[in-house]
Amino acid sequence: MNESSESVEDQVLTIIAILLATGVLGSFSLVGFFEPIQAWAIQQGLMVTSSVTVPLGGDGSVGLDMPRILIAGGMVWLALLGALYSAVRKHRRHQAA
Repeated sequence: MNESSESVEDQVLTIIAILLATGVLGSFSLVGFFEPIQAWAIQQGLMVTSSVTVPLGGDGSVGLDMPRILIAGGMVWLALLGALYSAVRKHRRHQAA
């Protein structure tokens, strides 16, 4: 592999990590503000109305339970892991040059 293809791979990984992180955080904020989005999220099983641990709605009756919190945390963890991997590869490439 040449240097330019490694640079493109690093850029793609960074973009994916940014999109994952902002997508998760943005979707949580949208669900909290808009009633039709809340109804859709409940219908799809993304949010619950009983045994709410983290409320995302205005009245606190809609939110995430523990399994959904663990899934969301795993998604954020994977995004951070991808960003860390990209940063380490970039740092090693600059040290080798």
